[in-house]
Formats: sequence, C-alpha cells, structure tokens
Amino acid sequence: MAFELESEAVKLEIEERDPQLKDLLIDVLSSRTLEKRDTPEARDEIKKELIKRFNQVLKSGKVQEIFFTDFVIQ
Repeated sequence: MAFELESEAVKLEIEERDPQLKDLLIDVLSSRTLEKRDTPEARDEIKKELIKRFNQVLKSGKVQEIFFTDFVIQ
C-alpha cells in the first residue's frame, strides 16, 4: 500500500502508528465478505473507508489517497 499525503509530517506519523493503522486495515478488510472485496468498486469503497479511518487517528495531517500495490484475495 502506498499513500498520497498532505505533508512530510504525516509520513513520519504513519511510520510511528504503523501497528495501529495495520489494525484498522485488518478491521476494514475482515468486516467485508469476499464478494465485497473482489470488484474495482469494492476496492474504491475500501480505499475511502481506510482514508476516513486513518484520518480519524492521524494528528499531523491527512491521507489524501491510498494506492494498493498488491491486492491478494484468498
């Protein structure tokens, strides 16, 4: 996963909060069925939800966009 960020300060905060953000990611993905993860529209919904959830915990700025570099469904 890669991010488009508001500032360099957000990048540092993301590195510091890595475990918390990974937990949020797992939360969002595990709350959806396979069918709700497998389409381009579903991936867009997941991105929007992750941006919203990440920005709720970040203090130094905002995530503007998320790019999935790998997306494996098992």
